[in-house]
Amino acid sequence: MDYNSLLENSKLALDLVGGGTDIATKLRELLKRGNKGGEMSPEVAELTLELQNQLINAQRAQLSILDSLIELKKEVMEADRQLELQRSYEPFATAGGAIVLALKPNEDGNQPVHYICPDCADDGKRRILQPQGTGKRCNPCEKFFPFDAPDDRPVRRPVRDDWIR
Repeated sequence: MDYNSLLENSKLALDLVGGGTDIATKLRELLKRGNKGGEMSPEVAELTLELQNQLINAQRAQLSILDSLIELKKEVMEADRQLELQRSYEPFATAGGAIVLALKPNEDGNQPVHYICPDCADDGKRRILQPQGTGKRCNPCEKFFPFDAPDDRPVRRPVRDDWIR
């Protein structure tokens, strides 16, 4: 049985219990009217009140179960989203020494090649890295990933000593 079926069955049971509560209330009213003087016997009054209380408690339990199922469904959806991220992306080492997640090649090729932030992916979020200078940046978490190989040449600064004189 899947989660949607469990959720629907719980809603149905909740509706049935609610209907039982309504019936108990109507039964109590009918018994009051049926007796002379509008009074019920103490035993009947006690039993209908007990039935009504039991149905109300059952309804509360059903609501609690329904809330738990909704929460479980959210967790399953989040786990499915995490699995989809894991299936769609693979670790990629950039020339700059960073590790990002790259879109795996797929058959239909409907998505352009892109990279996502591994830290955000760990949180279940697919955040596409945006170009910035010699690398790419994750705008939401502001982490920078160098993509270009470091330049091994020493930096040459112009020497200007004529301004000293």
